[in-house]
Amino acid sequence: MIARLILFPFLLFSLIACFWSSLLTAQDTQDTQDTQSTQSAQDWVAIKDHTVVSDTTGWQFPVEIAFVPNPGNGPKDPLYYVTELRGTIKVVTNDRSIMTYVDGVNTYDPPTELPNELAEVGLAGICLDQETGSVYATTAYIRNSTFYNKIVRFDHETARFGTAPDGIREFTRIFDEDESTNSHQIGKCVIGKDRKLYVGVGDGHAPHKAQGLENPNGKILRMNLDFTAPQDNPFYNVNNPESISSYIWAYGLRNPFAITLDSNDQLYITDNGPNRDRLIETIPGKNYLWDGTNESMRGDSIWNWSGSVGPAGAIYFGKDSIFPYWQGRVVVAQGGSIQEPGPSKKGRITINSFPVKQGRGLTGKPEFLVSYRGNYMQLLVPVAEGPDGLYFSGFFPDPKGETHIFKMIRQEGTEPDLASLSGSQLFQEKGCEGCHKINGIGGQAGPALDGLIGRLQERLESDEYEQQLETVDELTTDVHVQYKNARETFRDLEGEEKLAFWIRHRIEEPRWDMQQSMMPKMPLSSEEINQLTAYLMTLKNQQIPKLSTWEEWHRRFRVWWDTDYNARPTVGFILGVLIMGAIQLITSRFRRKKNRKYYW
Repeated sequence: MIARLILFPFLLFSLIACFWSSLLTAQDTQDTQDTQSTQSAQDWVAIKDHTVVSDTTGWQFPVEIAFVPNPGNGPKDPLYYVTELRGTIKVVTNDRSIMTYVDGVNTYDPPTELPNELAEVGLAGICLDQETGSVYATTAYIRNSTFYNKIVRFDHETARFGTAPDGIREFTRIFDEDESTNSHQIGKCVIGKDRKLYVGVGDGHAPHKAQGLENPNGKILRMNLDFTAPQDNPFYNVNNPESISSYIWAYGLRNPFAITLDSNDQLYITDNGPNRDRLIETIPGKNYLWDGTNESMRGDSIWNWSGSVGPAGAIYFGKDSIFPYWQGRVVVAQGGSIQEPGPSKKGRITINSFPVKQGRGLTGKPEFLVSYRGNYMQLLVPVAEGPDGLYFSGFFPDPKGETHIFKMIRQEGTEPDLASLSGSQLFQEKGCEGCHKINGIGGQAGPALDGLIGRLQERLESDEYEQQLETVDELTTDVHVQYKNARETFRDLEGEEKLAFWIRHRIEEPRWDMQQSMMPKMPLSSEEINQLTAYLMTLKNQQIPKLSTWEEWHRRFRVWWDTDYNARPTVGFILGVLIMGAIQLITSRFRRKKNRKYYW
């Protein structure tokens, strides 16, 4: 009886799970085929005078790209290395052959593959030592059903980078006692001119660890290339040089995944927050205050993103950059989110450049270089500067199963296809989001724009606004005289045409209908103004349909089913127990009825 109660649920679960999974997979596949289009370089739009082309294809979840310094001239000489999340490092040669450099850096095989966010863990960064030809990689790996972090060094017999390593050394000692997790694992690495290795480590979903110096989580670590601690680190312990604190360069971080150095070894990092990301010019020994709250992500940053954009890659354009007009800029790959795929997030999947100067932080406005415009799920994780372009890759394959590494190259005379850019993209890329909130995301310097059209319509039809126009008509400053005819035209318009006219002129010249304005005048093209106007015209008061109780529970179940490793075994076991119990109840009653004696 007991054996049947235990065995039957697991057999039944196997049938139920296979059947249910096939139904869900079939539906997801159909939905994907209905909405996705073929991936190509045309899914990415570049800044003026540049274009995007495909360099190589055949990748699986590429995380980082590292170019060989001073590569050889032979067709089979290594040009760049690529890490893939599931534990493979590949090398691309000058003739664009792709070889497996090493496999099995980690051997984790998730029960449910990406885009399930619990599978967002594995091989991450790669950095190259020009003097010795050694290759360093950072990875999370699984040990006794628990994730831990480690750094691996691959050596060659000569001081030249090769297509296969001759020796391997793993460094795990300072990571052995602290668990890692999906997403908040060890991040990318970089080697400075000081011949030190810098690496970011996530907090392992344990915010309190970011504040302690006795563990590596939530830190930037700095070490010698032989994995010892440098004596000039801020918390170096003379009495215990092998202590974890001896390796710490900065702390109080949540998920410092992307990391880069400028020409003077000034370290810049990105730190991913729950709903606020930041770009940091690091100071040795500084606490960056992550304590588990979104507000703690504001501290000591040179740039904050309102809302999570997932900055996942960073490089610095120095004096030797092939893009001399962008020297002195930190270039950040804004990854996007696997939790919120679709068109609403496209504007966040971009490569942006931030002009910086050591000690002064940000010295100008960010500028977008490349933006994703495809209509299927995508992330942007690796970014690197090669000898002929800015290299990057989409993380997910296209509907044909292909994942490309692209490069942005100089091509004079090309114009960005602004018609393909949604107004929501421009709203974010042009910095409007820094002042205005939409759906709770954005800055507070200006009014929130939710329900803009309804409020604007009421305002423009009021007597107070007409009096305002009459006052402005009397002004003699150049800008107000210039727009007098526009104000006359505006008075004759009605309906949505009138609203769009006002928005368009407000974007073009914020003072066109008022004496002073806190809103800055931005250098926008007429096409950009039209795109932004069309987007803002959609900001009406919308009634979001409320889900029925059944729909809400179904939604919650699907989230649990798709994201929890234990969901399907649990459901199968519970259903099995219930069904087995029902069978036992029926059979017991049947036996009682069969054995019942009737007396007449």
